[in-house]
Amino acid sequence: MAKKRIRINLLLKIIIAIILGIALAPLLPTGITRVFVTFNSLFANFLTFFIPILILTLVAPGIAELGNNAGKMLHLPKWICYPANVASLCYFGFSYTELNPVDALKENRVPICFMHGAEDDFIPCSHSEQMH
Repeated sequence: MAKKRIRINLLLKIIIAIILGIALAPLLPTGITRVFVTFNSLFANFLTFFIPILILTLVAPGIAELGNNAGKMLHLPKWICYPANVASLCYFGFSYTELNPVDALKENRVPICFMHGAEDDFIPCSHSEQMH
């Protein structure tokens, strides 16, 4: 007789983890609680640092390459796309058109895993192939 395995989706797992965290936090020793708080703080800082880098290295070049078709493909008016480019220039010191991940990766010495969906109709697979 084969056992049926119960599958729990990700959202339910997160809700269960939050409930367990709230219920068990008062019962755990202070040292263990500090470990979780430290991990939470480090992970939050990592995400705060890493998400803008992901956006700038992956999304911005795709938007810059779209050029005048950006508004049509993204279903956004030009008055939104171009101010975002100007904001990037003011905040980060460069325009989307200056980004070139292929050149940036030439000096990389750390292994990187590239994954790209073959049916992606927004960013061509050739972008990942050029960076490989």
